[in-house]
Amino acid sequence: MKKVISLFLSTMMILTSVLCVNFSAFAKDIESGSIKLGKNTVKASEFVYEDDELDKTNSTYYWYSFVPDETAVYNFESHYTVSDNTDPMIYLCDKNKNEIADYDDIGGSENRNFRLQTSLIKGETYYLYFQEYNDLTSFEFTVDKTKINFSFTLAQKHTLTRGYDSNIRTDDNGDEYDYYNLDNVISSEGNTITETKEDGTQVTYTCKNTKANEDDEDDFSFVDGNGNLFPYQIDCDSAQNINHLKTGDNVQCYFTVRSDDYNIDVPFTIDIKDFDITGITFTLAEKHTLTQGYDSYIDIDDNREAYDHYNFWNVIYSEGNTLTVTKKGETPVTYTCKNTKANEDDEDNFSFVDSDGNHFDYELDFSTSQSKNHLKPGKNVQCSFRVYNIDVPFTVDIDKNPIASIEYIGNITVSDKDKHTYDDGDYYYDYTIYQPGAKIVIHYKNKTSDTYICKGFYDEDLKDTYYSFINVNDSEDWLDIDYSSDSSTWTAGGNNLIYIMCHSVITTIPVTVIPSTPVPNPTPNPTPAPSPAPAQPAPAPSTSTSAPAAQTTTQPAAPKNNKKVKVASAKAGKKSVKVTWKKVKGIKGYQIQYSTNKKFKKGNKTITVKSTKSTSATIKKLKSKKKYYVRMRTYKIVNGKKVYSAWSKAKSVKVK
Repeated sequence: MKKVISLFLSTMMILTSVLCVNFSAFAKDIESGSIKLGKNTVKASEFVYEDDELDKTNSTYYWYSFVPDETAVYNFESHYTVSDNTDPMIYLCDKNKNEIADYDDIGGSENRNFRLQTSLIKGETYYLYFQEYNDLTSFEFTVDKTKINFSFTLAQKHTLTRGYDSNIRTDDNGDEYDYYNLDNVISSEGNTITETKEDGTQVTYTCKNTKANEDDEDDFSFVDGNGNLFPYQIDCDSAQNINHLKTGDNVQCYFTVRSDDYNIDVPFTIDIKDFDITGITFTLAEKHTLTQGYDSYIDIDDNREAYDHYNFWNVIYSEGNTLTVTKKGETPVTYTCKNTKANEDDEDNFSFVDSDGNHFDYELDFSTSQSKNHLKPGKNVQCSFRVYNIDVPFTVDIDKNPIASIEYIGNITVSDKDKHTYDDGDYYYDYTIYQPGAKIVIHYKNKTSDTYICKGFYDEDLKDTYYSFINVNDSEDWLDIDYSSDSSTWTAGGNNLIYIMCHSVITTIPVTVIPSTPVPNPTPNPTPAPSPAPAQPAPAPSTSTSAPAAQTTTQPAAPKNNKKVKVASAKAGKKSVKVTWKKVKGIKGYQIQYSTNKKFKKGNKTITVKSTKSTSATIKKLKSKKKYYVRMRTYKIVNGKKVYSAWSKAKSVKVK
């Protein structure tokens, strides 16, 4: 069962983290010597060829060390002509051989030289290795200092607090460190970035609120004197992964300016205060009972083990609960969970506030403890949530999952009309389990069952029909279902499967692939075409099912969701865009939509972020040099159905 769960979750999950490789564990690791300013040569015997990268642990990597004699921006560039049939790539790593940057082709097939420009620190040891796609004897490259530079000036001093403005992350070596959200520090009104170009000329960009009018949301951007936007990506994350920030005054920080050519660290200083909470006591106003599979979903921990992850939001943020917080040298303060909505027409908004109305604004982390300590059904189950590095205990009762099995009624088929083929010959099929008349039967351990039938309802706002599985005996009971395929490249006669998960219980559905058939020759004397049939209702989704058809009925208007989210930033990478936002409470997840069409009239694509803890996601496989528009919305689950908020204001970004 664990293998099935892992396969299901692997096909459902979208990995948005940037790949950082640690080479120190490679089986054959040879240090070839050092490189110097000026001309250097790499021999063919010390290349890493394209095929070697398929199995890094059994490949030989030859390392060249480089120690800068001053802090500056250095240019690493290969030199050859197209007739040389050379195609080298450079990888720059830190002293632990963690990848910092790489560079492939300056100009595509017309110029396959690399040109990596990056800031390096005096006295630090860096390592490089080189990859080659063709069989050659050697190639040459040069290392030079450049005049390129970026300087950053803060308009005012900023002070951050450890644990309040930071969270704990793990770096590429497996070490934990404090990660600070520096976006608000860097993109603060009045700050300036001065770019010094190779020819010595300078351009200064000032951070300003560039919103179009007073009714728009704030949008701080760096612009020059002519109103031109800062043309490079600002990366606040990578430098922290290498240089961990400590508490103190005038702490040296960096952000990285990135482009197709640049990877330049830009220094600045802030004050960082230490975490000031010494203890937290949590008291529940009443006992809570959760049900496995209904109040939990299956997640994967760091060891790739499946476990039940419970949503504690409604338990923790229940009216009357209290947090008693003790800070260094201060009297304990009690915060009580209250409904702090502004007026009766607003949605409920539960927060912890003290007797003076001050909010407890530290983040409550419900995930870390569960990932390490898997919860099992039982009475008085010991649970905890985390405030920075403090685990706060409490107990709940957890009932076992009442479901014995689930059953899908209907044989799904796909054919050529559902097939999509890529340029390289790979393909996939469109499919759906949501077919009018299809059924899902929930079989319980107490020998009873519930039957859900797929029906459609019309969304007046979106002018579209949506389908859900609804209890045949209770129109308010809608199923929340996840489903995925074992493979999108199904074949006729193959063992093609779809996995369905409902309340953490999984079943499989066989898929029949109708093979391609040749188009028959026309008959010599075709019969006259019949008169056109009367117009039919809009068709159901393209995939068919053998379940009996049911009439599509219009369901009551969908409940509203006023929990809007704002896109804080959309930063361009190489064929990618990193989207960040401020976390919204009281929701189930986020949906990100992106398009090259400003009004989202065509070519729209969406990704779903199920983790309510997430505040960023990376959209990949985009087209270089294209301008994309990105917007977001939240969703809640009401009666088993996703209810979406309105879309946020779109941000535009040009992909590198």
